Parts: sequence; C-alpha cells; structure tokens
Amino acid sequence: MFEGLFQPIHLPIVIAVVVIIIIGLGLLTRRGGRGIRVSSPTLSSQQSTVAPVLTKKPRDKVIIYAGFWKRFAAWFIDMIVTAVLCYALNFVVGVIVMFIWSFFIWWLYSAVMESSNLQATLGKMALGIKVTDLNGSRISFGRATGRYFGMFISSIILSIGFIMIAFTKKKQGLHDIMAGCLVVNKDLEFAMSEDAATETMFHETNSQPAEERIHPISGVKQQEEQQQTKHKEELALENWESEQHAKRAKKKSIIILIILIVVLIISVVYMISQINEQEGSNHASVIKTQESLQELTAPDWSNKSQLLWDGEKYTDPQKAIEYLNNAIRLQPNEAVYYNNRANGYLNISQYQRAIDDCNEAIRLKPDFEMAYNNRGNAYCDLGQCERAIEDYNEAIRLKPDFGLAYRNRGTAYLSQSNEKLGCLDVKRACDLGDCTGLEEAKGKGLCGEKAPELPPAPAK
Repeated sequence: MFEGLFQPIHLPIVIAVVVIIIIGLGLLTRRGGRGIRVSSPTLSSQQSTVAPVLTKKPRDKVIIYAGFWKRFAAWFIDMIVTAVLCYALNFVVGVIVMFIWSFFIWWLYSAVMESSNLQATLGKMALGIKVTDLNGSRISFGRATGRYFGMFISSIILSIGFIMIAFTKKKQGLHDIMAGCLVVNKDLEFAMSEDAATETMFHETNSQPAEERIHPISGVKQQEEQQQTKHKEELALENWESEQHAKRAKKKSIIILIILIVVLIISVVYMISQINEQEGSNHASVIKTQESLQELTAPDWSNKSQLLWDGEKYTDPQKAIEYLNNAIRLQPNEAVYYNNRANGYLNISQYQRAIDDCNEAIRLKPDFEMAYNNRGNAYCDLGQCERAIEDYNEAIRLKPDFGLAYRNRGTAYLSQSNEKLGCLDVKRACDLGDCTGLEEAKGKGLCGEKAPELPPAPAK
C-alpha cells in the first residue's frame, strides 16, 4: 500500500510529514522568554553625608530582524500549507481552474494574515516572526498586497530580490524595501546593560538643614534594606512576567502544532484512500486485461482498433493504441499493427513514437508504402518537410497510383511555397480520387483553373 507514497503527486504531503514533525519538536522544546537579571546594589555604610537613591532607567527595545534562513523556513511551511489547499482544490475544480485559484489563495493567505492582528502567516507564526512597517507597527492590507506582488519582481531577477535578505542591514528583500516593511522577531529583545538597568544617583537635599543631611548608620542600613527589598520585588515581578510570556508562547505553539497535525492527518487519510482506490482500480484493470488477452487474438484486437477509424483518423486514439498494443504483444512481427499504431500516435501529436513505429514497420516489410507515407506525415508535422518529401517519393515509387501520397507531397510542397509542384501533386491526387488537397489549396487561393497541366502518371 505504501508504494504509492513515493509517487510524484503525493510528494508534497510526504514532505509535509517530515517538516511538521521537525516543527513540532522545535515548538515543544522552544523556550518562551528569557529571565532578566538585575543586580541588587549595595551601599557603603560609611557614606553618611550623602543618601544613595537607586533609580531604574527604562529599558530600550532593540528590534531583532529575521534572517534569511529563518524566513526561508517560514516560506517553506507556508508553501506546504497552500500546496495542501491547492491539492484538495484540484479534485474539486480541476487542474486549470486550480492554477487560477491558487494565485488568489496565495495572495489572500499572505495579505490577509500579515495585515491582521497576527501580522504573520502560519509559517512565520511557527518561527516566531512577524511583518511590520518601518516603525514596527502593523501594516495595512494594501501594503501587504503590494509586498506580495513585489515578490514577483524579486523572483524574475533570478531571485536576487530574495538573496538581498542575507546581506542588507535590516534583512530586507527587494519586495520589503519596495513596500516599506520589516520582518522581525515577535519577541523583542531588550538592551540591558548594567548602566541602563540600574544607576546609583546621589542627591543632596539642599532644602534640609546641614545637620539633617547627616544620616546615622542605622538609617543608611534601613534605607539599604528597603532598596534591596524593592529590587527583589522588581526582580520577582520581571521573572513572573517572563514566565507568563513563556506560558503564552507555549500555548500558541501548541495550538499551531495541533492545527498542523490535523491538516496532516486529513491529508494522509485522503492520500491513503486515493492510493487504495488507485491500486484497486489498477488490479481490476490488470485482471480484465489478462482475461481479455486470453480470449482475443491479435487480429481481433486489430479489428477493434479499425472500428475506431473514420477514414482520416481514430475517433479515440488512446483506445486504438491500447488495442494495437495488445495485438503487437500477441503478434510482434506484423508490420500493419505498427503502422496503424503510428496513425494513433500521429492523432495525439506524439510524432517521434509514430516515426519509431513506422521504422519498425518498414524493417518488417521494406516495400510497405503506407509506412513511408505515415513517416512522411510525422516528419512534416515536425517541420522537416524535405525529409517528408523523400518518404512520399518512396511511397509513390512503390505504388504509383497512391493518391494519398500525392496529396500529402503536394501539401508539403505548398507549405514550402512551391506552388507549381504542389498544385501538380494535389491535382494528380484528385485525378486518382482524392480531391481533399486540391479543395484546400483552392480555398487558399491556390491551384486555380490556370494551373499547369499534369504530366502523365508513371507506368506501373
């Protein structure tokens, strides 16, 4: 059953299995916030004339830009999500409509999610990054749309617009610069140097008498203990906030993981059902073919193919080729079967296969004029009219009253703007009972009443 897993049509889902497992492990082991250490300052007990007052400065936010590989991983996850949607859509609306809808799916998926409160697609959420404007604010839907279409410009210049992410100062691609956007980590880091974290500032209280400025040692110790207690409380509060942030990040990660797992389960179940259905269909087809092969002979299969011939082409070329395959399997040395199968390949524009079958027919029967004619048709359809004319000449040499070969050779001459020889051939074909080529030429304003007279037909 699992042999079908490695078919190309199921490759996106197989890749999704591996990627989701890796992402899941990464999300479950990801650390949320980092604790902020704040040193508790101590004051010298010998300082009596100056009262130390500890003041905490605001922490400066530092934007951490998302790097190239992190953004590539997010894009890869988004590609899998949208590929699963398009894969399912293929079975609902068909391939052509699916390609049209996939464009809108990608656009709306990117633009709506990046302009929402989330500011990120599922891939970016999984990697902990988001899209902002140059001020760090949420972007509008219009700007998100502009950024999405800017990706096409980044792509058509040999993807240089994407490679720029690895080398620009703010890790911006060309589409980011065009739209005025940044891609940053969701969890902003903080600049936290010792000077920025704490600073001991010494004040003199000038409004008090000089004698009151001198604090006793016990007062200094009491103030120091109060400051230490205050900073311990601040440190505990920051650690609690960090833990809460870690819990929220873990919850978000688990929710995203659950969504991805649900998508994976649905996709795998659907894929397995398709594999089972395909295997059952193939098994039934093999049994049916084996039974048919035991019942029918090679001429029977050939006759079945001839029932699909309307005089010019097969009404169902694929079915005719299937019948002739069975005939050749049962009787591989019959030149007619190869020639007839070449007609089927010509009907579905598989010209090289038609030439190969004609070659085999000529090998089995060197004077087979129809095989030369069909090979000439294949060469002419490939644009090799000179070579086609050589085959038509040989077909006419083998059968001088071969009207179809005259018609085809005349058509080849006309396609080369050789109206004289072309008109001679289509008129000869009409004399032999095949006026199709002459009527087509007259419809194009060629081979009128004043066309040159035909030479006598060669003796048989």
